[in-house]
Parts: sequence; C-alpha cells; structure tokens
Amino acid sequence: MSPRGERRAPVVATVAVAAALLAAQLLVPPILGLADNGDFGRVMAKVGLGYIGTTREDNYVNWALTKFALVQKARPADPTSVYLTSETPVAALAVLASRVFGDGAVFDIRFLGVLHALLLLAALGVLVAACRDLSAPTQWLVAALLVFIFSDVGYAAPLNSLYAQTASFLFFLLTAAAAAAGISRGGLDGAHLFAYFGLAAMFVASKPQEAVHGPLLAAFGLSLALSGARRSRRWLAAALALCLFAFSVWCFRSTPDWLRRVALYNTLFRELLPSSPDPAADLRHLGLDPGLVRHANTSPYPPGSLLYDPERSADLFRKYDYRALLGFYLSHPERLASLVHRGTRSAFHLRPLVLANYAKDSGRPPRTMTTHFDWWSRLRLVLTPVPPFWLALLLGGNLIACALGYRRASRRGRLARQGIAVLVLMAAMEFLVAVLADILGDVARHLYVFHAMCDLLIVGDAAWIAQILRGGRPAAAAAAAAA
Repeated sequence: MSPRGERRAPVVATVAVAAALLAAQLLVPPILGLADNGDFGRVMAKVGLGYIGTTREDNYVNWALTKFALVQKARPADPTSVYLTSETPVAALAVLASRVFGDGAVFDIRFLGVLHALLLLAALGVLVAACRDLSAPTQWLVAALLVFIFSDVGYAAPLNSLYAQTASFLFFLLTAAAAAAGISRGGLDGAHLFAYFGLAAMFVASKPQEAVHGPLLAAFGLSLALSGARRSRRWLAAALALCLFAFSVWCFRSTPDWLRRVALYNTLFRELLPSSPDPAADLRHLGLDPGLVRHANTSPYPPGSLLYDPERSADLFRKYDYRALLGFYLSHPERLASLVHRGTRSAFHLRPLVLANYAKDSGRPPRTMTTHFDWWSRLRLVLTPVPPFWLALLLGGNLIACALGYRRASRRGRLARQGIAVLVLMAAMEFLVAVLADILGDVARHLYVFHAMCDLLIVGDAAWIAQILRGGRPAAAAAAAAA
C-alpha cells in the first residue's frame, strides 16, 4: 500500500466501522433512541412536528418516540420566548427529507438519526485524519478508541431524538475536528478558517449553557489563524473571532426569560434550600423573604407554582438571578465545595438513568434502558467510587503536561498544547455551569458534552503516551490530544 493509502486506511476504517455500529442501533428494529423529558417541544413546533400519542404517559419518559405527526409550523405569539438552538435547522432539514421521501403524514425519527450520524461520522473521520503525521500504530489506536467510545449507546441513542444537547455534542466534535485539522496543518487559513468559526458558532448556539465557550473558542481560533493565515488575511481572522465573541454574548442574552426563571427556581428551591442547614438564613442572605422556605422541594411546573404568580415571581427574580446565586456560593465556599463534590457523582454517568431507549411498540416495559452497545458506558462506571480524584487527575494532569516543555516546543507543538489547555478549560466550565445552573437530579443529561470533552482528552492522552513510547516526538503526539 502507498504511504498515502496507509494514511487514509484508518480514516476509512473509522468511518466504516462507526457507521455500521451506529446503523445497528439507530436504524435496525427495535431501534434505540432517548425518551422525551419534555424538551422536545422546544424544537418540534418550529419544524412542524407534533406528538402522535394522546397521553402524557405515551409521550414522556416511558418510551423513546420514533414517530411524529407532520403538522403546520407554529409561529410564536411572543418572539422573545423562542428557544434558539442549532438543533432546529438540523431537525428542519430532516423533516424536509421526510416530506420528500416519506409518506407525508408521519415523521420517522430515523431521518434525523441518519443526519445526526453523518455529522458524527464526519467529525470522527477528520479527527483521525488530523493524526496522519503520527506513527501508524498510534493512528490506529486513535481510530479504535474514537469508534469504541463514540459508538457507545450513551452517545448514539440521543442521535434518534430532538434534544438540543445532541446538536451541542455534534457541533462540539466538529469544532474540535476543525481545530485538530488546523493544528495538523500548522494553523488555520482559507476554507478551514471559515469552517472552524462557523462550526464554533453552531456549537455556542446549540444551548444557552454552551454560549460561555464562545470567548475561549474565539481566542483559540485567532491563535490558530495567526499561525497559519497569510498576513493579508489576519484581519479576517480577527474579524471572525470578534464576530464569534459577539455572537456568543447575543446567544446567552437571548435565553428566553421563562427558561431562565425555571432554572433559577430549581437552583433555589430544589437544590440550595433542600441542602441547606439553615434555609431561612440563606434566604435572608439573598435578600429574600424567609417565608419562601415553604416552597423548598417544589416543582416550578404545576399551575399553582410560585412561578405562575406574576407579582410574586417578578419580585423574586428581581432580587435573585445567577449573579446573586454565584455571589452566595462564593461567600459560602464550603457550600460550593459540597455542591461540586456532589456533582462529581454524575461525572462518569454517560447515560441518563430514567429515560427509556425503546419505543412502546417494541414490547419492552416502560423506561427500559438497553444493555446493548454500552461497553464504554459500563467501563466509565468503574471510576465512580472516587470521581473527584479521577477528574482532578484528568484535567489537572493535562494542564501540567501542556505547561511542561511549552517554551521548547515547535509551533505545532505549542498549538497542540494550547488546544489541550482550551479543552481542559472548556470541560471545567461545562461541568461548573451544569452543576450551578440547575438541579443535580438532572445534571447527568446536562453533562453530555462534558463527557465528550473528557473522552477526547482520554483519546488524546492515549495517543500522546503511545507516541512517546514509540520514541516519537511528544509535540507531534500532542496534535492528537488537541482534538
């Protein structure tokens, strides 16, 4: 085989094997998916989908939904209430394909599953291709690990769903792949420059919690561009970085007020107060009425909830916002440490524990989770007895490894170390936002992208170690870790 063919072989094998494993889960009956916890509605009306089931038990949690009614797109009465997510255009494209190639009355979730899978395969293929300068065994190791990890049902099942975090996961991986390709080339220029910033924009627009990554991705993209772009085009890279920064701020500020209030309600009444040794004192510290303690452990959704009382809820959220929440925890570091420690219990749980994988017509009982294709999910659980130690080792160890030898590294080596450091910082931010911004009872699902970030670090570390053991240059091996 020619050297060029040898470089392509791991890419072809990665895409082919991953495609077969994903198809077995997403397309072959009984197909696997992830049940709706109520979030599908944020996308469905905008793309012209409706529920077929007539009961709450049929539509939520108990079974994965594989069929939807094709309906007229709904226009929101209040444009400011629209939930913005890059999952919407992806789902709209799948619905269009269904209208063209389907029966015109029912939407099969597999149209969307195939589109999601193609995006995942593209990311995996580019990630492996970015390792072409590594030794052949290391390339094959990266290919095998990427397939082993990202074809696990924990990552695959949400591809047959309408969750916004599916877009978060896919556009994060695609952004990482574009960055890895840039590192491999020694920088970003031309079409690669637009690809990186475009994919990063789709990532930060996928969910409100991802908007916090915009400034860091903009800075890293600019660093890559300054290393690869011609001097005459560096102004373009600076403009794209500035646009990404501004876009991420706009995405964050565009979070619907109703969604922000629901999340804040949960942080106060379902997390902070129930775990408090003195709830009334905490309310006074926040400048709130101590009598609000009676709402502890209540849900924001029932009609009689405080959230549906306009006057009282307006007064509550005038005083209590994320700035007040963060200020409280910073003034009570022991409470913050306890919250983070409790949050780490979900740091290695790749799969949500209450959402079914099978449709009702599969004959499985409600809330049945599959035990197939869960190799990486199960292996991850081995680390759950001491999650803080493993997280500190993974994140802290990678930061230390990046700092060692940075000054002596080549240009590509420095870019690779920057990429690893950016990935570590993004994982840390993703974890803290998921833990602080809602209740820990639902944090496992919000950590979907955090899991992908950590798993990419693991793949990169394995490649780095393998390259060093073969006598290769650590700087070259770091290019894989930067993915």
